[in-house]
Amino acid sequence: MIGIDGRRCIDGGLRDPLHADLARGHETVIAVSCFPLTAEGPGPIHPATSAQQRTTNAVLRDLRDQGARIAIVEPDEEFLAIGAGGERLMDMFRVGEAYLAGTRLGARAARGIAAFRG
Repeated sequence: MIGIDGRRCIDGGLRDPLHADLARGHETVIAVSCFPLTAEGPGPIHPATSAQQRTTNAVLRDLRDQGARIAIVEPDEEFLAIGAGGERLMDMFRVGEAYLAGTRLGARAARGIAAFRG
C-alpha cells in the first residue's frame, strides 16, 4: 500500500488479477491474463495461482451463464516455463527470452481473437 495525495492505494491485482467481473453486461469478453487461468504449467502450480484460477474461473463461469462469449488469452507452456510457473516473473535475466515468447504468443492470440470475433 502506498499513499498518493493523502489517499491509500494498492495494486489492483491484489483485489483480483483479472477484474473480469467488470465485464458483466457485455456480450463479448476478451480476457487477457499474465497468469494461467485454464492452462496447466510444466510442473506444479503455485497455491496462490491455483486460488486465483478458482476465483477467476468462477467469475468467467458467471459471465458465460449470463450469455457472454469469452475468449481467453493466457500464458502458454513456453511462457510458463520461462517464468518458472510464476516464481521467476521478475527475473531480469529472462527478459529477452520472455519478449520473444510473448511475441509468438501474441501473434497466435491475435489470430485466435480474430477468429473468435468472426
